[in-house]
Amino acid sequence: MDAGNDGDPRELAQLIVANLPYVGEDEYAALAPDIRLYEPRQALLSGADGLDAIRRLLQTARPYLVKDGALLLEIGAGQGRAVAERAAHHFPDAEVSLLPDYSGRDRVLCVDLDLNGT
Repeated sequence: MDAGNDGDPRELAQLIVANLPYVGEDEYAALAPDIRLYEPRQALLSGADGLDAIRRLLQTARPYLVKDGALLLEIGAGQGRAVAERAAHHFPDAEVSLLPDYSGRDRVLCVDLDLNGT
């Protein structure tokens, strides 16, 4: 699925999992050289705040999910609140939560449309 594709979905998914670029411009400049010099820029950067690709996916994902589907996204440290608010806006009928990494930082956005537990 292309996060920028506004066409009709051909198949519905039970689960969408994505590790999109989530590094902002300022954060990119401060990345360790072994990351910045060897990882493709487009694999890391996603606009000024690092949320461009995530915003696009949240805006377009709903038609691709079955009615009780789920969405899991890796997010950058410090992006949890903004991403959860955006997800709640686009998925008002879903349970939106954040899972931490081993350091305790918000790392995964969970959007669960299966509110009946089926």
